[in-house]
Formats: sequence, structure tokens, C-alpha cells
Amino acid sequence: MLDRIKGKAKVRQTGKEIIKRLTDKLISGWNPWMEIKCPLEYTTFTDTVEKYKEYLAKLYKENDMCEQTFKS
Repeated sequence: MLDRIKGKAKVRQTGKEIIKRLTDKLISGWNPWMEIKCPLEYTTFTDTVEKYKEYLAKLYKENDMCEQTFKS
């Protein structure tokens, strides 16, 4: 994802910024596997796990994940 950026220092800095933004979003309740219509709406843990399983199955089906990783 960062291969378009020139220079190792700039790649590291951009990576750190992305990690910080994602961490802040996760801490504030953002859930990357659930589409929530209302930002204050919550979903159950079971629904989230099911959506994550569907996401992994999709990655495996599209050959973006190897079988061993999918199984584990």
C-alpha cells in the first residue's frame, strides 16, 4: 500500500500515521467489519464475528488468503 511513497523514512512516517488513525478509530468504537447506518448504533459481538467469518471466507474465495490461514 505504501510502495508509491518514495523514501524509507517517509514510508515509516506514513505507516505510523495510518496505524495511529486506525487505532484511534478502533478505540472510539469503529468496527471495520460492520456497516453501521447510524454512528451511535451498536452491534452484538455474535453479529460482528459472523461478519468477520464472511469477510475471511471472501478473502479465501478470491485467493487473497491461503487455506491454512483461513482454517486457523
